[in-house]
Amino acid sequence: MRAPRVGLGARAALTLATTALAAGGHAWAQATPGAVPPTAAQAGASAPELNPAARVPRLQARDADIFSPEPPGPCPLADSSVEINLTSVSFRGATALKPEGFEAAYRPFIGAPQKVGVICEIRDRAARALFDRGVLARVEIPEQRISGGALVLDVIEAHVVNVRVRGDIGPAQGAVERYVEKLRGMKPFDMRKAQRYLLLASDIPGVRVRAAVKPSISAERGAVDIDVTVTRTTLSAVGNVQNLGSKAVGPWGGLVRGDVRSLTPLGEDTTLVAFHTLDSNEQWVVQLLEAARIGGDGLIVRASAVYGESRPGDVLKPLDLTSTSVVGNLEVAYPLVRHRRANLNLAGGLDLVNQETDLGDGGGKLTEDKVRVLYARLDGDLRVNAFDRPVAMSAALTLRKGLSGLGASEAGSDLLTHGFAAPDAWLVRANGSMGAPLVGPISGEIRVQAQYSDKPLMPYEQITLGDLSVGRGYDPAVALGDSGAGASFDLRYNPIPVGPKIIIAPYVFFDVGAVHNNDTALSGLAENRTLRSFGAGVTLRLANRANLDVTYAQPIDPVVAGGVRPSPRLLINLTASFL
Repeated sequence: MRAPRVGLGARAALTLATTALAAGGHAWAQATPGAVPPTAAQAGASAPELNPAARVPRLQARDADIFSPEPPGPCPLADSSVEINLTSVSFRGATALKPEGFEAAYRPFIGAPQKVGVICEIRDRAARALFDRGVLARVEIPEQRISGGALVLDVIEAHVVNVRVRGDIGPAQGAVERYVEKLRGMKPFDMRKAQRYLLLASDIPGVRVRAAVKPSISAERGAVDIDVTVTRTTLSAVGNVQNLGSKAVGPWGGLVRGDVRSLTPLGEDTTLVAFHTLDSNEQWVVQLLEAARIGGDGLIVRASAVYGESRPGDVLKPLDLTSTSVVGNLEVAYPLVRHRRANLNLAGGLDLVNQETDLGDGGGKLTEDKVRVLYARLDGDLRVNAFDRPVAMSAALTLRKGLSGLGASEAGSDLLTHGFAAPDAWLVRANGSMGAPLVGPISGEIRVQAQYSDKPLMPYEQITLGDLSVGRGYDPAVALGDSGAGASFDLRYNPIPVGPKIIIAPYVFFDVGAVHNNDTALSGLAENRTLRSFGAGVTLRLANRANLDVTYAQPIDPVVAGGVRPSPRLLINLTASFL
């Protein structure tokens, strides 16, 4: 039998009911200084809580460029006192660079007497011009008589004859060969193209790729072979224990993540994540993710499914609420740029979200949200040198549009968590980060998030502030808004070895975020809220197998206007690799 519908009346009563649930007749707000009575939206799981895989992301190593320019070769003319007067320079055999592309290499030396050794400098500058264009080539000085000041240099452009894949990696071999096959017969040798496909091969989950360019046994000038050595790690398992949760669902939680990689020629990655509160049965989430590589140009298809339950305790426990969430996602992504120092990806997908909250003892359905969203995302990262310091940046821009079909909730439904929310609303979301050394052993990092929408949103689509986003020291999703922005500022000291296998890195931080809700006269929600916090912590790297992050976080602002600011929190986050 279906649970009876409750709707707006019970939702409105929920906040009022919580004010009388504290022992001894005290109001809830008095019993929990600085907190806010939970609403129906906060009784369920927020979007960050329903993505436990993001709490223990896999970090990919980013190495130096695959190719580097050869150092200038010896110059047999360096000690000669003979002078020449060059009138022109031509490059024989160059196909990848037009004649004007070489002008900067020789133009300063035209029309005036020069020592004959200048020919070597022109040779080296021309080789660098080719390298900067992404062409692997050698420039040589052929034997010649410079008649009338006309110099001829030979350009020997490398071209790939053979590509060999070494190593037994089972079914993943097919995925690797689809990428490296793009290099066979490449003429001239385009380093950018070669780097793209070698990096795409190295992106295959669990596969490690090393490439070497060697002279070919072919008698052709400029012929090279590429040897690709591959190894594979099929399984990985990671565990995480942290106390970032709220009092309502239990601060302590445990997470286990397992990955099975590249068991088929699709170079797939299957991930299973399970999260459970440790000191209660108040929240648990199971997440399954799958990714597969289609074709040989980097196209990735991803799918995921999430099921979560929340049974809020603390002051909500007498209501015996049960919130369930089911989230499905399908995404297609393509790497527009793949380089060691710069990457740009285009992705599009569909989210399907069902969330409902029921009252205990057959009390009926309190809320029901069904969200259907199409989205497009552009994301990338960049590494540059500024003032002789390495700077790392990343950014993402996402456009999301709610749908009115596919079983989505109807606007105005009396079961919507936010009764005046627009299920078909659109929003723009952006986030990014930048980190760089500052002074001596001190480095800085800033992480930002922002969102804009001109309509009231479903709770799943709202921007959040709290421990899992911006706002360390506050409960996860303690503040939600239709629009908002936030930033985290960190100053870190370089890692310090304190033992044979222990490294520590202290840091201080400041977080600030603000959210805005639309149509608050109708919804009754707070229009604007700002939260700030500061603190310090230390990250310990243990035996290259575990990270322990301990943070003291002090909230500055009360969660509600006129309230008392929350007490400081000691946040602990331990992540360990089992395999």
